[in-house]
Amino acid sequence: MPIDDIGKVKLDKTNRVMFCANNRCVDELKLDSSFNGLGSLLKQKHSLYFIGILTSEYLDMKVNANRLSFSFVEENSLFESIEPSRKEIDSKVEECVKDILKDYFDEAVNEREEAVRKYITEEAPQYKPLMKHLPQAIEGIKFGSSVSNIEDSLHDAKRQLEKDIAKENDELLVKINNNSLSSEDYEHEFAECTRKLVDINKASLAEYIAHRKAVLQLFEASLKKRPDEKYELEKFLHELIFPVRATSEDVSYEAHNLWLIDERLTYSQYLASDISLGASAGKKRPDLLLLDHPVLVSDEDGPGHTFESISIFELKRPMRDNYDGKDNPIDQLQEYAEKIKEGNAIDATGRPIRVNENTRIYLYAVCDVPASLEKIMRRRNFKQTPDGLGWHVYVDDLNASIEVLPYDKILADSKMRSRG
Repeated sequence: MPIDDIGKVKLDKTNRVMFCANNRCVDELKLDSSFNGLGSLLKQKHSLYFIGILTSEYLDMKVNANRLSFSFVEENSLFESIEPSRKEIDSKVEECVKDILKDYFDEAVNEREEAVRKYITEEAPQYKPLMKHLPQAIEGIKFGSSVSNIEDSLHDAKRQLEKDIAKENDELLVKINNNSLSSEDYEHEFAECTRKLVDINKASLAEYIAHRKAVLQLFEASLKKRPDEKYELEKFLHELIFPVRATSEDVSYEAHNLWLIDERLTYSQYLASDISLGASAGKKRPDLLLLDHPVLVSDEDGPGHTFESISIFELKRPMRDNYDGKDNPIDQLQEYAEKIKEGNAIDATGRPIRVNENTRIYLYAVCDVPASLEKIMRRRNFKQTPDGLGWHVYVDDLNASIEVLPYDKILADSKMRSRG
């Protein structure tokens, strides 16, 4: 019935069924919890809410003398009774209400399924392989839920499914080890476990791809001008690639995006981001606003040991164009390499970063290449990479290669790897 048009009965605007006896409302059953969000949809879409009135001779008999409550049989009574309990009555009433509102429920179910389908198709394809395993989870999503609530529900359901599959797998292994399965049962249960594991792996792969797509979109957006006509500071890009003032001991594999620069970097044994190289190296430390100092990576583990290879990255603000002979990433990178070669640098634990004449040093300037920087590189015999986007040179006395990686090259290469 339309809101505020319920005859002479004065009620607040909630969905309910009134339990009446002897021409008087004695108690009520609130329906919003059993409606699973339908009440809000009725109000928002149709300007409706549901009021039901339940009367019967049984209720007239069960009402107390003061007509303020009913005397139903207790749910867990020790004595058998043919009379229904209040819980059983409530359940039956809810079924009747849902039958009365069937058209509205069906409409809400269809809209929910469409919302979930659209969300999975457009934003979260990782859940698609799991849908056949999660019918109850979808039924539990409230009607009219936001995208955020749908994501939360599916995420929780996926985690529970993973736990259930792990448990089923363990139980199957126990049965196999105990030889308690017939050949037919073994084949059936093994196939079922395998199917679920395959679907979970598909979901994980899709989630991995979706994550990388989102990171690439964010990375690409950060290379464009902001509304104030300026470009993002290095700090933003640095944080996106690897958290500032952190080491590989602090940051999990999932928490950084070194793959944007090079997939191999994600497997480095030692990594320190924005950490001082020590007093002997001039206490060089990145400025939190400019982030003009490098991310330091080594392929060898063991603080204080001689490293076989070391890579240093210098990040610059997109489209910066004020480089000169005294202030440019090429000289900054070489200065770091010289400090390390001289034995003046320490790692995050305070141990020296040891190198020898065979240690290879890889220096990378991550920046755009304006005319001011290109002029410096040409004077120092840099050559363009085969794709025409990057620049490189080898420095004999440092046993170091220097490569300039423009942001456009990083973006193009990352997109290509993600497609592959």
